[in-house]
Amino acid sequence: MHGSSKERLFVVNGAKTNNLKSLNVTIRLNSITAITGISGGGKSSLAYGTLYSICKQQFSQLESGTYDHAVYNVDEFHG
Repeated sequence: MHGSSKERLFVVNGAKTNNLKSLNVTIRLNSITAITGISGGGKSSLAYGTLYSICKQQFSQLESGTYDHAVYNVDEFHG
């Protein structure tokens, strides 16, 4: 077993980007994750419009020390 027994997670609650309707997502960190589903099901909205946007904004804030208005629409996220 590597590291601690506590699993590290990235959690998004209430994602409403584009066609997402209050989607809750939990992703294990340090693992391979796939987003699958039907055409028009919101895969790109989740991957690019929500997850990528959150990570990009958080990184930019760390780098610059400033806060920019969010381009994603979620109730909360952590991880």
